[in-house]
Amino acid sequence: MATELKPAKSPRILIVDDDPGQRSLLNTFLRTQGFETVTAESGQHALETLRTGKFDMMISDVRMPGLSGLETLRLARQEHATLPVLLVTAYADIREAVGAMRDGAVNYLAKPIDLDELLASVQQATGISKSTPLRYDVDRQLPAYVVAKSPLMQAVFRDVSLVAPSDTRVLITGETGCS
Repeated sequence: MATELKPAKSPRILIVDDDPGQRSLLNTFLRTQGFETVTAESGQHALETLRTGKFDMMISDVRMPGLSGLETLRLARQEHATLPVLLVTAYADIREAVGAMRDGAVNYLAKPIDLDELLASVQQATGISKSTPLRYDVDRQLPAYVVAKSPLMQAVFRDVSLVAPSDTRVLITGETGCS
């Protein structure tokens, strides 16, 4: 009798950010990379969500109205002492980062978030091999009026395809006439 191997369950990540665009970006990106995600718009909502479900990791913005990401981290640690927490902020401050790491954050990333660095941090914190490559939608074609023949421009559009399904905006700048 043959036994079926069940695929390993995807790590479940709680994303906490008061900014809907940033929350959508993280949610969409991590889902395209094979993670299961749940979102919360505040630290208080995150703590309630942590009480009702099992999570493998939490990603939280630092500056939010009500409970900050640092306060959310400290309170989450009281009930979930081993939960990996990644903090992200648009206002990187060395003292704040050192304090966050001391309080148990696995990493502290500055916005705009480097998606490769985010993925590496999430993979490391959830125990997934670092060698897992980014997942792109290779079947998606550029519209005929967009010229992107150089490998660098193709790489730009491939990177943009990772965030395109989210509610966030992408600005691409460069020299006129470059393709």
